[in-house]
Amino acid sequence: MQIVIVEKENALAVLPTLQIARVINECDEMFEYYESQLTSAFEKANDVVNQTEVTTESTLTEYIAYAAFGLSLLLSCVVLFASVSAKSFSIMNE
Repeated sequence: MQIVIVEKENALAVLPTLQIARVINECDEMFEYYESQLTSAFEKANDVVNQTEVTTESTLTEYIAYAAFGLSLLLSCVVLFASVSAKSFSIMNE
């Protein structure tokens, strides 16, 4: 805090200086409070993100399911192609 020495006539000049110092101190306290709140919120958000990354890893079971789905689609295409080919072959032989 700044100490101002004034003459008797300028005694009121001390008051604004003290008020400014008090406002600055209050702003510093408010900044520290909100900074700590924001820091804790960011830490909580980072924890949630880290937990999400761990739980989204693919497992062997998922890979097997994807492979089975792909093979069933391939088999369906082969059967469809075979049935269309058989129909067209039977129509050509008639």
